[in-house]
Amino acid sequence: MLAVVSRRAEVLGQEGRAVHDLQAELNMARAAAESQQQKAERVERLEEELAEAEKQLQQEQVATRDLGESLKTARDAMQREIERARYSQGRE
Repeated sequence: MLAVVSRRAEVLGQEGRAVHDLQAELNMARAAAESQQQKAERVERLEEELAEAEKQLQQEQVATRDLGESLKTARDAMQREIERARYSQGRE
């Protein structure tokens, strides 16, 4: 009877260690899952920031293009004025 109780205690000890090991593994898996969730949230925030940056870049590109066109128009007008002034001076 003592041998049976002793053997049962040994089995319970092994099962207890197995449960402890499984609990530790579960804790590690939870930590990994939380880490993955945090990484996923960080990726999502970065994607949102990237989309906003791309939107701003597009707006700046449009503004730059518009300014370039305005500059070209102003240069053309100035060149016409210079040519008109030269023509007027040449006629005098």
